Amino acid sequence: MASFYTRRVLALAALLTGSFIPHAQNLVPNGSFENPTDCPSGLSSSGYFLYTTGEDTLHDFVRLAQPWYCPTSGTSDYIHSCSTSNLVTMPSNMWGTSQAQEGEGYAALIAYHNIASDWENNVPEFDYVEYIQTPLEEPLIPGATYHASLWIRHGDNTRFACDNLGMAVHVGPVAFGDSIWAGNLELNPVLQSAPGVPFTTDSAWVEFSGNFEAQSAADYLTIGRWGKVINLTVEETTTEVLPVTLSRAVYYIDNVSIILVSEPVSVPDATLSGFTAYVAGNHLHFRNAWGPLEIYSITGSHIATYATGMKSGSLMLHLAPGMYLVSDGGRMVRIVVS
Repeated sequence: MASFYTRRVLALAALLTGSFIPHAQNLVPNGSFENPTDCPSGLSSSGYFLYTTGEDTLHDFVRLAQPWYCPTSGTSDYIHSCSTSNLVTMPSNMWGTSQAQEGEGYAALIAYHNIASDWENNVPEFDYVEYIQTPLEEPLIPGATYHASLWIRHGDNTRFACDNLGMAVHVGPVAFGDSIWAGNLELNPVLQSAPGVPFTTDSAWVEFSGNFEAQSAADYLTIGRWGKVINLTVEETTTEVLPVTLSRAVYYIDNVSIILVSEPVSVPDATLSGFTAYVAGNHLHFRNAWGPLEIYSITGSHIATYATGMKSGSLMLHLAPGMYLVSDGGRMVRIVVS
């Protein structure tokens, strides 16, 4: 007969094993920027201006690469092989030379801009940054694990390269009123290039990818550069004297995906066999506990043990926001720290 300890470990292992989802759907619509509503005829106008006024222009990113759009007044560009403009066609365009990583189109966005000759000693007073944003096919499942991926390449016609490039997910679109003029958006990325290391690769596409745990029912995705300009690590990639329009760090983006890897642990939210645990403020409240309380991450990593000596009561928690598992020595419930 299995010991109590063995049964407990097996039960915990079963609870902590999420359901693997084979051949899961890519939740990013038009992730490789295909099927344009029309061929781009030039560099983009303001996505924000078009969104708020309804005025239509042929080459707006927000109109051509649906459902993608520019969430600020920054004018990210849509590059496609069908364009007859040497500014936005491929392989050669305004920002460099590159075929698409997949298909016939890709996005181009400015991550840093500085026209000063003594740029190392002149932090731009106005931080011009461009982003692209899209709704997801369906909201993320809080507590589930997802695999995020995007392909990126530095525009080889441009003067600079920088760090902190990547992707963020969030609930609802970024409010246009939050950033009427182009500037850096305050979002927490789920995928980001190495801080302190400017991304300079312009000879090939490079994949940024990794797993993350959904913290909310996020239903939108934004790609761009994160962090304040004063905290960026910037590198000059050429000593050639370039026009001010190329005194930027520009990046190509293609083949974007978010795929469900495993669903969250199936554990009751409130009670199981009389054991109750919930969070209010900074305190964990519990009732009918059999023994010491053990706290686990939603993926099963042990975080802490609280030997309270009480069957019911409360204790102070010091946990980051998210979902956790609480065990009383044989039973387990899920809690949410906000």
